[in-house]
Amino acid sequence: MTIILVHVDDLLIFSNHTEHIISLKAALTSEFGEMSFEQLSKLVSLSYIGITISMSNDNRIHVTQKGYCEQVLNEYETFRKKPMKSYVTPSIQAILDLKRTDSLDVAIQKPFIRFTYCLLWIARMSHCELLFTVGIFATLCASPPVDVFEHMDRAFGYLSTSLDSPIILHAKDLRISTYADASFALHKDGKSHSGFVIQIGDSTIYVSSEKQKFVTMSACEAETAAVVSADLKCLPIIRLKLELSLSFSPQDNIILIHQDNQSAIRIISNGEGLGGNSRTFRVKYGYLSERISNKEVEIVYTSTNNMLADIPSKPANHTNFSVLLNKIKNTYNINKTN
Repeated sequence: MTIILVHVDDLLIFSNHTEHIISLKAALTSEFGEMSFEQLSKLVSLSYIGITISMSNDNRIHVTQKGYCEQVLNEYETFRKKPMKSYVTPSIQAILDLKRTDSLDVAIQKPFIRFTYCLLWIARMSHCELLFTVGIFATLCASPPVDVFEHMDRAFGYLSTSLDSPIILHAKDLRISTYADASFALHKDGKSHSGFVIQIGDSTIYVSSEKQKFVTMSACEAETAAVVSADLKCLPIIRLKLELSLSFSPQDNIILIHQDNQSAIRIISNGEGLGGNSRTFRVKYGYLSERISNKEVEIVYTSTNNMLADIPSKPANHTNFSVLLNKIKNTYNINKTN
């Protein structure tokens, strides 16, 4: 049985289990009225707002954005008046040194905003590894510095090497798992940066990269904030599964959270706070501890080398970037087999 959940701005559901798809059709029809499911059951290639969705012979769903990426890349090369140099990763640590200028140059701002939003669409739909980089660009849109285009060159140079890179959806089971990570005090104002990856089976359905909204006092607190954000994002998915009867065992409804900070795991599991008099963090630790006690969440240690959320939580200059990305996009087993 294969169930695939694809998170774009909508939710697409694929299945190759005949009895289950009949049951699912009946549930959706009962709730929303008559709908056409033929294009899902006979999917060969479907194009939608710049995204191409296709099914291979082994029932794997491939999501790509090659045509749109090529178009934007060509426009950017025309703007820069040079071909883009190829890069292995889309960003380096130096991107954190960028800051807004005191005076606004409209000749720089207008194309910068345009290409930033183009990259944001690409990052959201097909290249989640660009999310951190685009997030930094977005903070500079009010008054971008001149040297920002050197970093944007790197992002587009990386994109030129990965135009054919798909997201592959082929879940082996229905359990939801999330990888949550944080980069402590990454930003100049002392705030940390969260990243998390949500998967069903081996298929990634959601990736987030976001600056935390408050200053944390330790790496442990920053990691805990990331875990809470990831867990809250999983709750609507669990509710949808229950509503559509997509769970076949109680284990399917327990969210598996991967964390690489053992101190955070111990404190979360014991329900003890490190925030001193901070009510905010007492609530966060208590919330997670209660979820674990109620067997709604299971938190496990995962080494940094296998932490998928490493990619959306920091600049992509680590050596295992390609390994982690293959696991996020579910191309790891295919590449390994081939």
